[in-house]
Amino acid sequence: MEKKSVLPRLMVIYYSVSLAVGIIDYLLLLQIPLAKELEDGSAIRDIVRSVLTCAIWIPYFMKSERVHNTFVN
Repeated sequence: MEKKSVLPRLMVIYYSVSLAVGIIDYLLLLQIPLAKELEDGSAIRDIVRSVLTCAIWIPYFMKSERVHNTFVN
């Protein structure tokens, strides 16, 4: 496997892990009473932003002909 062909897979892993970390961070935040009171909705906005980012970029890196031609061939 060439170095270049690894990049699309790494990007999918990066975006997936980023989303998972954001969700885990929010769930842990809810376990702290003071932090739960001070939470202003920014964590939810970050999670939604991360979901939208994943919904756009993961399919792009998996299905795009341009990505395939640039990184896989």
